[in-house]
Amino acid sequence: MIEMTGIKGIIFDFDGTLVDSLGIWKDLDSIYLMEKGFPAPEDLRRAIEGLSFNETASYFKKRFSLKESVEKIVDDWHEHIETVYPFLPFKEGAQNFVRRLEEKGYKLALATSNSRRLVSMVLEEQNFENVFPIIVTSDDVGRGKPCPDVFLETAKRMELSPANCLVFEDTYNGVLGAKRAGMKTLAIFDFHNKERWEDILEIADYTAEHYEDIEGMIL
Repeated sequence: MIEMTGIKGIIFDFDGTLVDSLGIWKDLDSIYLMEKGFPAPEDLRRAIEGLSFNETASYFKKRFSLKESVEKIVDDWHEHIETVYPFLPFKEGAQNFVRRLEEKGYKLALATSNSRRLVSMVLEEQNFENVFPIIVTSDDVGRGKPCPDVFLETAKRMELSPANCLVFEDTYNGVLGAKRAGMKTLAIFDFHNKERWEDILEIADYTAEHYEDIEGMIL
């Protein structure tokens, strides 16, 4: 069972935690770099895990000596992905689970490294835009995960102490950032992070492979 005493707010990561989207980001990186004449390095995903949109663009610019500005790189990524991203599915059971948390009276929020623009597109497409009254992106605070900033800012906007928050994450850097913020963490398995699952198991307070596994532990 998950110890929910004192927990008043639930903070969710977005990509890989609520939405099945990490595969499309991997494809986008490969396609974008191929267009620039570079193969995607094997260590790329781990290198940029948890970084904000602008941090990732800065990383690409520096590592691959791109002539484009950070702003242009971000705009190019949006142009590539906006035709498909809004229609990506939520992970199985995620929407029902979040709705039940809402019914139980927990404060809900998103803390994501994604752009607000893309997250809003998905939520609107899925009629979920009113479920998360608070959305904080890493670009809002300047530093991505594993820095705790995005989680601390989210708790501040929720008017809660970090100790009163439980964070749902799927990446090692995400879990680590939430732990550094002083929050309880639940890691949800995602296929695209399977190579780091053992590392995640070592630091997360709780873990689950599917949302249906969590229902009996919380609700």
